[in-house]
Amino acid sequence: MNTYETLKSDVGYFLGYGHSGFSADEVLEIEKAVNKGVDAFLHPKIVDEVGYKWSFLTPVSTITLTVDEDTYALPSGITGIVGNLHYPKDSGLASIAFDVGQQRIEEAQQFYGNEGYPTLGTLLSTKVDDALVQKLLVYPTPQVEVIVTFKGIIEVSETIVDSESPAGMELYSGVISQSCLAAAELYVDDDDGRHNKMFVEMLKGAIDRDRRLKPSLLGYAGDKRPFQSDVFNYNGSSPFYNNFRRE
Repeated sequence: MNTYETLKSDVGYFLGYGHSGFSADEVLEIEKAVNKGVDAFLHPKIVDEVGYKWSFLTPVSTITLTVDEDTYALPSGITGIVGNLHYPKDSGLASIAFDVGQQRIEEAQQFYGNEGYPTLGTLLSTKVDDALVQKLLVYPTPQVEVIVTFKGIIEVSETIVDSESPAGMELYSGVISQSCLAAAELYVDDDDGRHNKMFVEMLKGAIDRDRRLKPSLLGYAGDKRPFQSDVFNYNGSSPFYNNFRRE
């Protein structure tokens, strides 16, 4: 699987600087192209500047709620939650309404007691080793152990670390490589070229594949209406030119 180091090597070679041993100025130009290429892949623009949302940036995840515990660490790599949290489909339970705020939960604890299946949830920011960590607070406090499912958020780092890989590289390394080369291509020609055309065609196929992988349903509302996942249409045009143009 490609890393930032291999992407920089490929872009450097394309720009005529070889695969390694770059000067400080060459590194700046190479990293600019790689950053723009990765960003164009992660946030592809479509009609009206609406971006397609990759499923690997909002993966389906789970948390096990345990007896007499109301605060939970998020799974590794997850920094937030999208939408509500859902009990197993055969439980007949309404979903946990998320992001209601700590004040509402404290009011509910004061006026309605604190036992039963959780119906409310919110994130709390706590400090651990001088770093802010998000934890899930639920109400009421669970009285039985149960697994809840939700869509998590993966935070994308904007910092290039040579040994690491951009998000999505495991599934779409070829698309990301073409996107970086398309960005570098504009530095050379200041125009759409072969790599940009290849990137757009590969991106269309990647989005179609991601849509097939994306879960269409996640949990049930209390009245059994399913929650639909987000769907965005890609029109097949080439709106990435301005992302790559030399500044």
